[in-house]
Amino acid sequence: FFLNQISLRSTMTTQDSSISLSASGPLANQVEAAVPSEDDELVAQVQAFLHSKEFFGPLHGFLAKNCSNFTGEVSDENDLKFTEIHNGYVNIVFGMVEKFLQSIGVTSDEFAQVCKRGLASGGRGASVFKEIMKADDFLYFKDKMVMMNRHMQQKAQIEQHSSNGECPDV
Repeated sequence: FFLNQISLRSTMTTQDSSISLSASGPLANQVEAAVPSEDDELVAQVQAFLHSKEFFGPLHGFLAKNCSNFTGEVSDENDLKFTEIHNGYVNIVFGMVEKFLQSIGVTSDEFAQVCKRGLASGGRGASVFKEIMKADDFLYFKDKMVMMNRHMQQKAQIEQHSSNGECPDV
């Protein structure tokens, strides 16, 4: 599984920037130059996937199906149901990233190394890594679900008023 294979939670933090690439001999410059170029290409592919309808479609469906559980009321506590829904979301996100990586012939370990180098250098790999890891942030997820629930309720109110020939309060 994506998270377990690349140990994202424990090894890929901004503090873990001890990775260094080094080569010696006449090919050293070519090797060092090739890695960032390959990294940039992979990061660009993953980033494009993260912004594609192939990624957002299933996520939006999951969020729409489950957002009604997150009302945003003060009485809402982080109960087990929220955790279960969040775990499902994490599985979908990481599963889709894993599947995408497999489809382009990249292993999780290879992608982890690209992310580590990106974190160490502050490059694009860092931003893509952080974008993926937002899925694992429960509070971010909960806020997203509360906002979506409110949006869905507003949309339903507008549709109800429109079907009655009324002008809704916006």
